[in-house]
Amino acid sequence: MDQLHLYEIIGVALTLVASGFVKGVIGFGLPLVAMSLLSSFIPVDLALALLVLPIVSTNLWQGLQGGYALRIFKRFWTMIAMLGIGIFVGAAIVAGIDDRMLFLVIGVAVIVFVGFSVWQPRFVLDEKTVRWLSPIVGFLSGIIGGISTIYGPPMLIVLTSLRLPKDFFVAAVGVILFSGSIFLTIAFSTVKILTADLILPSALSALPVFAGMYAGRVLRNRIPQDGFRRVILFSLFLISLNLIRRAVF
Repeated sequence: MDQLHLYEIIGVALTLVASGFVKGVIGFGLPLVAMSLLSSFIPVDLALALLVLPIVSTNLWQGLQGGYALRIFKRFWTMIAMLGIGIFVGAAIVAGIDDRMLFLVIGVAVIVFVGFSVWQPRFVLDEKTVRWLSPIVGFLSGIIGGISTIYGPPMLIVLTSLRLPKDFFVAAVGVILFSGSIFLTIAFSTVKILTADLILPSALSALPVFAGMYAGRVLRNRIPQDGFRRVILFSLFLISLNLIRRAVF
């Protein structure tokens, strides 16, 4: 960190604010936005270290908003539990997997979901389906996350299909992603990404992220429910394109 130039420090700070803003509006996308931009200013391993504490803390804060946390755990506990198991399984088999092919499969799957949602805008998953689908999606998401650190898209598809109220949706994403980040941190505990000398910079990186999240939340409060769903689908579409880009290039 001591060797960074002033323009790099400014670029990192603005990137953290921008990625926090995106997360504040839609409830997800922080690591995808941040990593896409931070790699232009600093090495990838340093970017990962800086994002560890902002990701954990913002997901925790987001999950506690609105007092929905207990309801979310009761409703999605099987998804969260199987997410943890899947992450450990994925981390154990990471050496034998082509992550670029994995990014391609996830990206295409998300695009298909977005297209279906636009074509069938009234489609809603019923609770009976969600009960048996949640643990399956959680486990598959965990395997994907253990291999690639990206475990959100499959679960976001389920949450979007439930047509949840926007504040409950954002809180649910926060609780689930926070749980996943804890599982992932434990599973990757042997990988020395966040070293002792980077704990303070990582903690300080949370400040601009939280500032961006606050601004994003103000905007979210002004978006009607139907408009919020369109924003979510568009964001998923952009994320899928980014995953496909990572697979191809």
